[in-house]
Amino acid sequence: MGGEVGFTSTVGKGSTFWVEFPATQAIEQKVAAAEKHQDRLRDMDRSSNRAMVLYIEDNISNLDFLKEVVRRMGNVNFISAPTAELGLSLAEERQPDLILMDINLPGMDGYEAMKALGSNDRTKDIPVIAVSAAAMKSDIEKGASAGFEEYLSKPFNVSEIIETIDRYLNADGS
Repeated sequence: MGGEVGFTSTVGKGSTFWVEFPATQAIEQKVAAAEKHQDRLRDMDRSSNRAMVLYIEDNISNLDFLKEVVRRMGNVNFISAPTAELGLSLAEERQPDLILMDINLPGMDGYEAMKALGSNDRTKDIPVIAVSAAAMKSDIEKGASAGFEEYLSKPFNVSEIIETIDRYLNADGS
């Protein structure tokens, strides 16, 4: 991950251990990789009548897992963004049929992104589903108040994800 691990130790006094991760650099690399990937997708022909799902998620493991779930559903184009800012841009540009959004994102969080989507004429009608590890009743109520259509919790329940995505994609005839 490009970080460092170290320690200092003094006999009879104890030891101090530390770990450093270059979070800013990692996010910048994720954004650059996502932008490159999105440039390739931009050229893809949507005439195949495939539905499009945008997943805004900064955790690569969660992203890879959901990407595989959606791939197995068939007939769905999957695009992603590691930050809310990039996700908002993709939503406006690509007009996905459904957005899945992590709540705890670096920089702008999911609630701020939801507000931005709702205030944009090009994105305000796209259904958005919250995806978060915070799944207390108060978290779910806050998500509903923010305008999220539904609130899926992590760890993922695969059948719930598939049923939810399918319900929203088939609601508009896709």
